[in-house]
This record gives sequence, structure tokens and C-alpha cells, in this order.
Amino acid sequence: MIDRTLDARSFGRRVHEALVLSALDSEAKHGYGIARDVQTDSDGLFAFRFGTLYPILRRLEQSGLVRSEWSGEGRPRRVYTLTSPRRRHLRAEARIIRELAAGLLRQVGTDP
Repeated sequence: MIDRTLDARSFGRRVHEALVLSALDSEAKHGYGIARDVQTDSDGLFAFRFGTLYPILRRLEQSGLVRSEWSGEGRPRRVYTLTSPRRRHLRAEARIIRELAAGLLRQVGTDP
């Protein structure tokens, strides 16, 4: 069971983090590549605004789910890659997001 006092901001944070982790699932990417893939893969439903993605990446890096290094090719860019614990974390987050979304739909009178 999840914390029932989760606020909308925390819900948004969970969704954003899950989107970033999913975008990094197949390969290491720089920030623009992550943002582009999230927007493309969601058919435009999700998009990161300027200044939103990098704090998420820093938070994920501090929590040990993502690591970064500077690329040696062309213009220097920070490239992000997933660490080992991320797959289990992503499954757990998906379960929590699903439960929260179902609760939200029940609250507004739409059955999930």
C-alpha cells in the first residue's frame, strides 16, 4: 500500500522520474535525447519544459539510479546511463503510479 497523503507535486515527480528512467532503458543519452524520446514515445502527451529535466536527472543521480559522465565526442555533453537498481525501482514506481491514477479516476467519478 502507498502513502495516502501523497500530494499532486509528489505524484508529478514520480511520473517524471519514471519517464526519464524508461527513456534511458535502452541506451545512455544526453538530456536533449531523453526529452526528445519521452515526447516522441508518448506521442506528445509528455514533454519536459526547459529547466525541468536536469533537476530530475540530478535527483536520480543523487539517489543512485542514474550516473553521468561527460561525452568525449564533439561538443562536450553530459551523458546519462542507468545503474543496476533502476529496473526494480521502475517496476515499484509503476505500481504506485497505477494505484494513484486509479484512485484519482475513482475520485473524479471515472472508473479505471
